[in-house]
Amino acid sequence: RGRRAEAMADTEPKQVRGSRNVGAPGKKVYLRLYLNGHFRSCLLDSGCDQTVLPLNIIDPTTIMPTDKKLIAANGTDLPVLGQVRIYAEMGRQSVPIDGVVSDAVYEPMLGIDWLMANEAEWSFKKGIVKIHGRKYRLSARPSHLQWLRRVLLVEDTIVPATSEYVVPTK
Repeated sequence: RGRRAEAMADTEPKQVRGSRNVGAPGKKVYLRLYLNGHFRSCLLDSGCDQTVLPLNIIDPTTIMPTDKKLIAANGTDLPVLGQVRIYAEMGRQSVPIDGVVSDAVYEPMLGIDWLMANEAEWSFKKGIVKIHGRKYRLSARPSHLQWLRRVLLVEDTIVPATSEYVVPTK
């Protein structure tokens, strides 16, 4: 192998974990539920084994201990604060949501566990999901959630001008 081939091999991705068509309209994968006194857009994620709920929508006194672990699509560990059961209103239906709680997610992610427990039938083409025989329209990612990112500084750090530095974050 030549130097160019070796250099290219070092820069090629070893594994693709997901992709997004930049500029394309969003896919209808969000289900609007009434949770803890507020309407929320919840991501339906059939590739997620476990339903994950953000801490900011959960009453902390309802969180129970768990030994469950979460790993993000990029391979990093996600903090698990415990597990809960909450109830969501969907029209006239009340459905339980059993999930783990994390302060590293920003929207409810209803995984394959929830989809199966609620007998979901998902029409991707029509953007509709049936839950316990009732049809619900799905929506695209809410515009206020477009690529939201959050970094919290864990300790004071001085970064010299015109330099790069890896800072510890939460």
